[in-house]
Amino acid sequence: MKGDFSRFGFDKKKRYSAVLMQQGRLQLDADWNEQVQISEHRTTALFRDLVGRSGTPAGNAMTLALNTEGALCLTEGVCYIDGLFVESEGMELKKEALPGGDGEFLFYVDAWTREVSASEDTELVDPAIGVETTVRLKTEWKLRWKEIAAGQAQAWKQVFSAGRWPEKSSTAIGEGNWWWPKSTGEMVLGGVEVKAKDNRLYRVEIHDGSPAVRFKWSRDNAFVCAEVESAGEGSAAYALKNNSVHLQEAFLDAPWIEICTPEEAGVLLDMSKAQFENGILVPCGDCLKAFGAYFDTLKQQEKIIIRRWDGVFLKGAKENSLADELGIEVEFSESGFYRSGDYWQLLIRGGEVLNWGGKPTPPRGGGAPFCGPGQRENKGGPHRKTRVMAFAF
Repeated sequence: MKGDFSRFGFDKKKRYSAVLMQQGRLQLDADWNEQVQISEHRTTALFRDLVGRSGTPAGNAMTLALNTEGALCLTEGVCYIDGLFVESEGMELKKEALPGGDGEFLFYVDAWTREVSASEDTELVDPAIGVETTVRLKTEWKLRWKEIAAGQAQAWKQVFSAGRWPEKSSTAIGEGNWWWPKSTGEMVLGGVEVKAKDNRLYRVEIHDGSPAVRFKWSRDNAFVCAEVESAGEGSAAYALKNNSVHLQEAFLDAPWIEICTPEEAGVLLDMSKAQFENGILVPCGDCLKAFGAYFDTLKQQEKIIIRRWDGVFLKGAKENSLADELGIEVEFSESGFYRSGDYWQLLIRGGEVLNWGGKPTPPRGGGAPFCGPGQRENKGGPHRKTRVMAFAF
């Protein structure tokens, strides 16, 4: 999680069921957040046990269907994916957004949770106080699709005919897990005593996934972010949407600034080459040339954010800014898969990394839970046929 947090103490192996407040004690964000995580773990486990890996309620199911005009749409309703509650207000899929050509396509829902701060939702700030106090967790989802290989079509038809999502991937529908695999690469620390003596929560995140892995890191869990917008038609610059002296100072001396959407990693700007002044971010010419197509697409997005990072380095490179910062070796396993967005957190207290364990550690994140609401057969027309994968309690 990205936010100005002191630490995270939840561990399901300890089997804690509640956090109890004591009189006359200091209140910490870590205690509140651990109670939230305990409750979330219990609720998710309950729905996973009752519903299964994925399912929809009878009469209020999120499904794929054809509307009265023959267009493919996702209906208003809900579904549960690996215990996560997902809700849809309904949406029509535009023809240009759909895959073209002949063949069969599998549609599935990709769901996850993310943090939303006041930089994205200004209503989180009480005008009477004027400063951000908390962040929110938001459930996000997208309808995605993949083409089904000719040899796998019949196996998928049997899955839909059975009316249930397979608990594990079958070799008949692709080797191993066909969805985004979780990261298996590991971080190895050369010790737990570090140069940093103040209290910090470092975040080390995978920016570019396998095979050319690149990491970014922050001393403050990467919580410094803000929403931006185009500085004007035809301009390559971006302006803070809610400009303030506080935000300007937060980004003023940033070594790296990432510009992206809230959902996915974007472009990392080396601020020794780019410029940030008076709330205006101007990417360097080389960056605009290298990522011109991305910046064109970015301006069409509903929300654009920038996020501060303190360092960037490549896996296996001799120059490792994080190792220089901490004063210990920071290495990563050669084998294993690294997925963009997965991360490690290093809790620093009094010059020591706490709760690390002294062994190679995989990142947090894990494979995103998916469910498959339907399958579309495309014989050259825009929406020839739709099958709905239905669930009922």
